[in-house]
Amino acid sequence: MNFDLSEEQTLLRQTIREFAEREIAPGASARDEAARFPSDLIPRMADLGLFGINIPQEYGGAGLDALGATIIIEEVARFDGALALIVASHNSLCAGHILSFGSETQKQKYLPFLASGKKLGAWRSRSPVLARMPRPSKPALRSMQIIGFSMEKSSSSLRAPPRAST
Repeated sequence: MNFDLSEEQTLLRQTIREFAEREIAPGASARDEAARFPSDLIPRMADLGLFGINIPQEYGGAGLDALGATIIIEEVARFDGALALIVASHNSLCAGHILSFGSETQKQKYLPFLASGKKLGAWRSRSPVLARMPRPSKPALRSMQIIGFSMEKSSSSLRAPPRAST
């Protein structure tokens, strides 16, 4: 069995690594120390397609497989673990659940915005560990739109929570 990356996967890793070295690494420690949400990086990451990793191309995403997603998240995590978690949770917890459990109407409504990075995906949790993670500041929240979803325990359908006020 051959475990070498394909030429396309190697190019993906190189592209993300160069971006991460240039854009993410500077300031990573300061963001971490201040528990500051990286709202300044979100548009640049969106331009690179990091918020539509597994979203099919028909909905505006890259349509990459699990290995492609792993390569991207690993390269981002080399410099900023919290930022890698934002990318991973957006793509898997939010967009992934819409892909797996959402209706076609929900996919058409939400996935293009999520893939473009114009809206960030969120997932509701009551974990005390997640409660300590960096959150956007109120001014940053006013400038970005976040889509959040909850899964009902008794069903496999998604529902959008009530709109949060900013």
